[in-house]
Amino acid sequence: MTGKIKIIIPVIFLLLITGCGNNVPTGNEKPEVLLATDCGQDKLQCCQTEPKCLYAQACCPDPNNPKRDYCSDTCTFGKKDEFCRKDEPKCDDGFVCTADGYCKACGQKGELCCGGDKCGDGSVCHNNKCVECGLDGNPCCAENKCGNDNKIDDSHNECLSGICNKCGAATTCAGTMKCLPGYLYNNDSCFQCGESSQPCCDKLSGKPYDCNPKNYVHCYKGFCME
Repeated sequence: MTGKIKIIIPVIFLLLITGCGNNVPTGNEKPEVLLATDCGQDKLQCCQTEPKCLYAQACCPDPNNPKRDYCSDTCTFGKKDEFCRKDEPKCDDGFVCTADGYCKACGQKGELCCGGDKCGDGSVCHNNKCVECGLDGNPCCAENKCGNDNKIDDSHNECLSGICNKCGAATTCAGTMKCLPGYLYNNDSCFQCGESSQPCCDKLSGKPYDCNPKNYVHCYKGFCME
């Protein structure tokens, strides 16, 4: 037993030495976590003290606002996410100068409109943003067309005052079809009909009954009652 203990003790001692040796700092380690900073790095404001920018970058003042600056490899302006130039063109092609003084991508779907109202890829400018035409809440397409104007269901939309809006369920449509099938047209509005406590349907609603007989309701003074 004593012999085994003598053998085990040196082994443990050796492991402790080698284990600790691997963790001894040499002074050459790279930090695993970078400290957050609010200045001195790429596209962040310049620091108040030297060095104003890290990694040999230059401190670039905003040509339109001397109170602002940022760090960059070069102080050329007009490209993506850079300050706008002082003179025209403010930004390179495909970018627009925004209200906050930066050049942002424009002209494609989901981006800002270029030159005030210009969009590419078939999109249209709406509220200064390039969007797809024909969708609910977006501008109508050519010839006042909307994406679902041929559908006869709750997704039906029509061009109203230049904007595509759903109609036929809550609001009336402007065409020959005032309300969707299953809705009652009354007083320039569309109402669900035929069920308990709802208005009685008429022939224009498209339902084969005034009140749904499966729910044991009948029409009484214009409403379906149990």
